[in-house]
Amino acid sequence: MADMLLDKLLNDKKVKHLLTRSTGDFMLHTPFPVLDYMNGYKMNIFGEDGLVSHTQNAVGISAGSFITLIGKSGVAKSTAAIQIAAHIVRPYDNSFVLHWDLERATTDTRILNVTNYSIDEYKRKYILKKDDLFIEDIMDSVYAICQMKEENKKEIMIDYGILNEFGQRIIGYPPTVCIIDAIPNIATKDAKQEMEGGTYANRVAKAISQFYKKLTPLIGKYNITIIAINHINAKIEINPLQKTAPQLLYLKMDESIPGGNAPLFLSNNIFKFVAIGSEKYNEEDNGFDGFGVNVEILKSRSNTNGKSFKMVYNKVKGFDPVRGLYEYAKQNDLIEGRNPKRYVIGYPEYTFSERTLNEDIDNNPELAKCLFSTTRPYLEKELSYIDPANKNSVIDFDSMNKQLIDYIK
Repeated sequence: MADMLLDKLLNDKKVKHLLTRSTGDFMLHTPFPVLDYMNGYKMNIFGEDGLVSHTQNAVGISAGSFITLIGKSGVAKSTAAIQIAAHIVRPYDNSFVLHWDLERATTDTRILNVTNYSIDEYKRKYILKKDDLFIEDIMDSVYAICQMKEENKKEIMIDYGILNEFGQRIIGYPPTVCIIDAIPNIATKDAKQEMEGGTYANRVAKAISQFYKKLTPLIGKYNITIIAINHINAKIEINPLQKTAPQLLYLKMDESIPGGNAPLFLSNNIFKFVAIGSEKYNEEDNGFDGFGVNVEILKSRSNTNGKSFKMVYNKVKGFDPVRGLYEYAKQNDLIEGRNPKRYVIGYPEYTFSERTLNEDIDNNPELAKCLFSTTRPYLEKELSYIDPANKNSVIDFDSMNKQLIDYIK
């Protein structure tokens, strides 16, 4: 009897679709395992008896969400976005990347180099746009994708092979990933028109806000992940003697992120890229030219804010997932020996040199398995998780509130 109202609503054809439970959120894997686990969580799958039947690792970035990459110029934010987007869509039919290059700084050749796509795969999977770049064009494109997915949902829906918390299989639209590079370059079509009481910059900020708010309910439903690149500017204080609070926790006091509040409030993740000045690589000593990048998780809706990890940037091939995982293993003291006889702890039979790490793994796939299997227990400790069976990890706020009210009375 207690559920009569809800049962009647769910059986009413006129409103049933408004109250039907979503199949559940799920994560899309990036090419970077350390990022995936740092941003992931462990999910409890419940049986019909209401008890946890098993747990499932949900790692990566949230499907159908806004993701923001910020940083100063030259820290390879765009490259990271391209690699993440290309990796997400690669395994799925009817899945592609739509990349708006507002800075006109990326080439087809560069994308081919950092994604390792074949030319045929690139033609089918990746669209680089250098025209029709007004925010109205971008919004119309996303609307068109949503409409096309809706019209063809019976033919394109995917069984992702994973379960939600209720033990139901997650079936959804194939992923589409959009890249906006970059937010400070967004313009509106009314650039020559004046609006009463507002400057052009204010109009752009309002347009960005509307863009995020209008698309939020659509990108989740139709599995469209939007990766936006943003800059970090020096914050201008009206009174230098009285500092204002940063826009985000873990952002420095003298840093400012342009584009208004909507990209900050509505992003599931904000990753800050910071070049490590003391960590430069060269061909002679390291086998490649590049540098280290520290990635700070300023915002995560699936894990803890404030965490950070290191990535390794190769100027030719982009961020190196293997070397990123290797650096994580080194930080956790999982690498022993000396060059050229390094080895993963517990596997002295598989040796390698840091300079030729990638080649050694290509020649011996077992080495890659050893590296991941050894680091995985440490990566799983990075996952956000509350064990319902552990009373110390679950705070009973209802009981606490009742005790507090009784005490006040």
